Amino acid sequence: MEYGEAVQNKQRSIEEQIFRLETSVAANLSLVTNYSRQVLDLQTICSNHDRIRNELRKLQPKKSALEKLDSPNSCSEGSDSGEISLDILNISNPVDVFCDMTTFGGRWLVVQQRVDNTVSFNRNWTEYRDGFGQPTSN
Repeated sequence: MEYGEAVQNKQRSIEEQIFRLETSVAANLSLVTNYSRQVLDLQTICSNHDRIRNELRKLQPKKSALEKLDSPNSCSEGSDSGEISLDILNISNPVDVFCDMTTFGGRWLVVQQRVDNTVSFNRNWTEYRDGFGQPTSN
């Protein structure tokens, strides 16, 4: 093989490598462009998510105010015995309590002692006013 032929073979080999590299660069550029679009879409979604979350936070106090309007203030406003949510003394959120509507004419707020003594009833007035324990527990 003569020197000129070897140079031509080497040149073809280099041109083939350049072509493969250009093809690879074009494919990678296409991938980068697609990933950039996906990132932009995800940023838009995140922005919308944050905006919606902020709007929901703004609505939360209004929801609490509506719940408060719907809640009775005492057992006398209820009709059936059982657990109800009362707005007691205008505290921030309604409290779940048990009302007895049959014994001695009804309208009684029931305070119970736990049989297993897991909840102490030796408390001050503030704790009774604010409520403690769970009305549905044994």
